[in-house]
Amino acid sequence: MRIRGFPGVPRWGGSPGLRSVRGNARPDSLAGRLVVLGATGGSARHQLALEYSLRPLFAHLRAETVPTAVFAAPGDWAPDGAARLSERIGRAARELAARLRSHAGPRHTR
Repeated sequence: MRIRGFPGVPRWGGSPGLRSVRGNARPDSLAGRLVVLGATGGSARHQLALEYSLRPLFAHLRAETVPTAVFAAPGDWAPDGAARLSERIGRAARELAARLRSHAGPRHTR
């Protein structure tokens, strides 16, 4: 399985840059690909953008998203917030690793 990155989707004025993604991504370009949703924002109020904008977008593109999305607000970069952010990143990474293990077929040796 090849792992590829996907460009970030800009958000401004309360709406995602969905047109740029839909216009540039083929409908099946992410079909079956594993995705961790992540974003940063100016305040914690923006964290639902992952669930209400990006998760449906990646579902439309038929990507498989892990359950935990990672959002970082300015408070998450402070010493008292860094531990919570690190825990969310770790949880998403564990979910991704579990999915990768379940998607990996038998290994062939030569």
